[in-house]
Amino acid sequence: MQVSPANNTTNITLFLNTSTGTGSATFANGNTQMIISSSQAVTINGVTASSTANNIALLAILGAQTLASQAFSMVWVTISMNATQGATPSQNDANRSAFLSGAAGLASTPSLRSRVRRHIAPWRSSSLGR
Repeated sequence: MQVSPANNTTNITLFLNTSTGTGSATFANGNTQMIISSSQAVTINGVTASSTANNIALLAILGAQTLASQAFSMVWVTISMNATQGATPSQNDANRSAFLSGAAGLASTPSLRSRVRRHIAPWRSSSLGR
């Protein structure tokens, strides 16, 4: 969030507001309101997916005056891996270690244990990335 002038000392209140339908977001602290007085990065976390496009607004308010607003949508994304028997991600993947550490956690699930081990084993014995 860019605040101007740079030497501002007045508190500016940021609000996250859902105008219509469903969908919600909060700031990193879990609230829908945050006070700032200088430029800073602001993290917004999705809580519920929007039912309508651009139905959530970020508002910057000083007293009773709206200084700026930005409408946005909250989306829910599900990513699933569709692999054939014995398939593994590309071995030149730069995020190989992150994949392996995440996939290794799946091995604690009894129904997935043997499938995950079968997919991870070729990577562990590989010399790539070492």
